[in-house]
Amino acid sequence: MPGDKIPSENELCVRFDASRTTIREALRALRSMGILEVRQGIGTFVCENPGVVEDPFGWKYIDNSIFIPAMWETSMLVEPQLAAWTAQRATEDELEEIEGINRELMKNVEDFRHSGSVDAMNEVFRLDGEFHTAIARYSGNLVLYNFYTSYVNIINSQIDPSSAIGAMDSIIKYHPVLLEAMKSRNDEKAKQTMYNHDLEIMRASEKTGA
Repeated sequence: MPGDKIPSENELCVRFDASRTTIREALRALRSMGILEVRQGIGTFVCENPGVVEDPFGWKYIDNSIFIPAMWETSMLVEPQLAAWTAQRATEDELEEIEGINRELMKNVEDFRHSGSVDAMNEVFRLDGEFHTAIARYSGNLVLYNFYTSYVNIINSQIDPSSAIGAMDSIIKYHPVLLEAMKSRNDEKAKQTMYNHDLEIMRASEKTGA
């Protein structure tokens, strides 16, 4: 049922007599379809709105030369307001969850910078999307959260994870400031910080052609 927590990977392996790799691939596919969502430090849950991210707007059929610039414009319009609402409305536990996602994200940023690991790069890409999606979830605006979930799913399917490399400096610079603004309930600072973060990444992507 929507909202239910699913069993751990180990339990699923035993229940379905399947390898960990098979279970992970199945879980990844279900997340990409918007059926499951990961809540960092808590577990994996059935989405409250399963299937909402199956590209209802046909974005995947738009040429990237058109889609990507429009994507950045959309991010800069929507994400700052979501951050402001999260600063106003999120519970302390929800803010701790967002912070936990960011801690894991920062570990993978450092891992990539020291090792150049492709796995770490992929995790940076995944966790950054999870961080921003959690902010949307706890904004308290279900309509924009549903829109944003669909939007992020298409971004993840259209853009190479290597694009995360160009975002790492901005992640390190802005995520802690954004978290502090939300935790202190400073909605205007959260809004401006998110805008600056999106603007910096957009400019970096324009230089690299990402």
